[in-house]
Amino acid sequence: LSEYSQEVFKSRKFEYIPDLKAPVISTGQGVSGGTGLFKDQAACAFRAFARHRLNARALLLPDIGLSAMERGSLLHDVMQLFWQKTGSQTKLLEMTNEGEEALIDVSVNAAISSYRKRRPQPFTDRFIALEKQRLKAVLQEWLKVEKKRGDFRVLACELKHNFEFADIDVRTRIDRIDEIEDGRQVIIDYKT
Repeated sequence: LSEYSQEVFKSRKFEYIPDLKAPVISTGQGVSGGTGLFKDQAACAFRAFARHRLNARALLLPDIGLSAMERGSLLHDVMQLFWQKTGSQTKLLEMTNEGEEALIDVSVNAAISSYRKRRPQPFTDRFIALEKQRLKAVLQEWLKVEKKRGDFRVLACELKHNFEFADIDVRTRIDRIDEIEDGRQVIIDYKT
């Protein structure tokens, strides 16, 4: 550093300004975002602060039909309905192709009907036909994987679970919990 730069550096003074304006998370207070809070904190402390304490959110981009998040939620509903009726790999394997197709249809139709009540505008006849086709195809592919697994029974679908971590109440939802032959439990997180 030049002599001038060194003199400036030596004369430095720190000024501390306490920022007391951000909302404080009180002990036992619930925090939105579930496990995303920890993911955001690990990736970027400011992002976690902005999302989970200031509740800052990006504006949603307009989308024709359903957003990717809504399509994922719709698939979660289909999976939940299917597994609540099936309950185990044994029952899945015992189904005839016709029985499996019928249960897939019932699950898809019920989920779409529920969504249509909440968001009627995008659910035109053509959109419903396309969405049914997509949901059936995804579920059929998923069931191919499920049939190859070891024996399991479904303990819970879309289970809400709260836990406390460092005085922060965290709310999560577990997509599915299976119990396998040896009594251990498997947590399944659907990704679309």
